[in-house]
Amino acid sequence: MEKILKLGMHVEMIKKGLAPDALENMDKKYVSSLHEILSDGTLVLTNPTIRARLVPLHKGERYDGYFFLRDKIYTAGFVVEKPFIEGNVRVVRVRLISDLMKYERRQFFRFETTMDIRYLLLTAENTAEFKEAVKKNNLLQMQGFKGGTTMDISGGGIRFYSKELLSEGGMTIVHMEVEVEGQKKNHTFLGKVLYSERHRDNRDIYIHRIQFVDYKQDIREELVQYIFKCQRDRLKKQNSLN
Repeated sequence: MEKILKLGMHVEMIKKGLAPDALENMDKKYVSSLHEILSDGTLVLTNPTIRARLVPLHKGERYDGYFFLRDKIYTAGFVVEKPFIEGNVRVVRVRLISDLMKYERRQFFRFETTMDIRYLLLTAENTAEFKEAVKKNNLLQMQGFKGGTTMDISGGGIRFYSKELLSEGGMTIVHMEVEVEGQKKNHTFLGKVLYSERHRDNRDIYIHRIQFVDYKQDIREELVQYIFKCQRDRLKKQNSLN
């Protein structure tokens, strides 16, 4: 186990019984990191968060954990033994209840990040323009794009906020600029609006979850590479500060 697990590694967890790859469960994953490996084989994790808010864990709760090591993911079930405070850090001790196994569905890893994007909701009025733009491969020349800001990105979709409510079930074009192997690339995705709701704390903005549809595997892989590069860079920065 010690050969796989490394102190400071990124950890995600979701309650037992919930499908980790289901887009409707993306907002039910908690984010943590490996704080300590104890001599009895139990692990100490930093207190998990969701959208930067601490999540209280309770003794006996069971989760599926996902441990990120460079470009690999390992998974194992664990049970919560004891939340406590170590110094000024809130942590929780957990015990693995299954062996660590390599997990392949890395395209659904959600990376919390803030970046500007552009989006355009498809409507009955712009359907003809959309079809023509697809034929000519110039979707970005369509009129009516608006600005948004991401909250998180995965290989399967994106969560972002903007100043307007979107129609759930509607289709939208999402454009973002990412850097892959030192080169900036423009990516344009067709997405389905899974939900759109007013922000709880800021009533002037709306949060949207978009599921990407109908895009090529090589484009998905480029996006996944970008997400993992960002995660590695973030972990390196965090480790340099510790």
